[in-house]
Amino acid sequence: MATKWKQFNLSDITTISEHRVSHFDGEKDYIATGDIYLNKIIGNQRVSYENRPSRADLIMSENDVLFAKMKDTVKVLVGSKDTSDKIFSTGFYILTPHKDVSKEFLYFNFLSDDFNRQKNLLCTGATMSGLNNVGLKKITLQLPVKSDGSPDIDEQKRIVAMLEEAETLKKKRAEADQKMNELAPALFSEMFSGNKFDDPKLGTYITNLTSGARGWAKYYTGVPGYKYIRIQNVKNAKLHFDDVQYVEVLDSAESKRIKVQEGDLLISITADLGRTAVVDRKTANEGAYINQHIALVRLNNEYNPLFVAHYLENDGKGQFLKYGQAASKKGLNFDSIRSLRIPKPPIELQNSFVDKVNEIEMQKEKQKQSAIQLEVLFSSLLSRTYSGQL
Repeated sequence: MATKWKQFNLSDITTISEHRVSHFDGEKDYIATGDIYLNKIIGNQRVSYENRPSRADLIMSENDVLFAKMKDTVKVLVGSKDTSDKIFSTGFYILTPHKDVSKEFLYFNFLSDDFNRQKNLLCTGATMSGLNNVGLKKITLQLPVKSDGSPDIDEQKRIVAMLEEAETLKKKRAEADQKMNELAPALFSEMFSGNKFDDPKLGTYITNLTSGARGWAKYYTGVPGYKYIRIQNVKNAKLHFDDVQYVEVLDSAESKRIKVQEGDLLISITADLGRTAVVDRKTANEGAYINQHIALVRLNNEYNPLFVAHYLENDGKGQFLKYGQAASKKGLNFDSIRSLRIPKPPIELQNSFVDKVNEIEMQKEKQKQSAIQLEVLFSSLLSRTYSGQL
């Protein structure tokens, strides 16, 4: 028999917790809204009863569920023994589900896009838009029900088990991705650390060294054109274009001299010094330019640029510290880049390392596609749960 579903007002199946802070000795953890990331506590502030912030006033029992009141903010937590001795900000709603409603079922609903769209529409306030009690009473959820129309907690638990399995798969994939990110640095250490190689100055092997033109903003149009490489796109020896800007470049000698080529080594020379990337063929063919915060280093064939990039991101990172100590001198210039000392193993060994890194990157891309599929599955399950289709 197909599961029956019924729409309930959230306020009819939960109660706003009335647990407030009472006098205590010593200190406790205070959890502000910024101390929760999605569904995990990532920080806290130790407070006494006397010096606690005015918003530090909520207590969360093991049976409760919490979500953030703010608009466009997804922060959700299930009560546990660990949360019972903490203090939470009044920027959260802490709800106690009725006895025939699963707290875990509510938790997954509060993570769903459907619930958060509804919450956002009901938020009020010009500067700090958030949900209030009036809006809370208008939120509705779909719950599986028994023949008499009452919530079916056994069916809720069955659905929760499915969602927990999908969530566990997501966590395992994230752990696997983290381990994969650690492979290249570990491989570099295994192949090169502790070995006796000459470490000449990089300048001897540079065939071209330049940086982006100042006044770059005049070329920016905000429409697709050439890719615009900024410091945030340069990290861990590769380019990351999760956040892409495009530029339309004027036909001038100044603009032409900073167009990247395949194999160019890029190094950040301001702010977060020493971040590196190597320009891949796809980016070079599409056309991309750097700004003045990035140095472009073109090496001769005695160095593999990806080897140099990994060295600077790992064992060689300490060489950048002296250039960032004084605020008035923070930054790299061309002389400091030429003076960088880079170990020089045989080019065959460098190339062997790069081949292995490329294999790792191919495997990471496969895992990325798997992670996307898991995220789609999880989001689909959440949506179907919220709308009463599961």
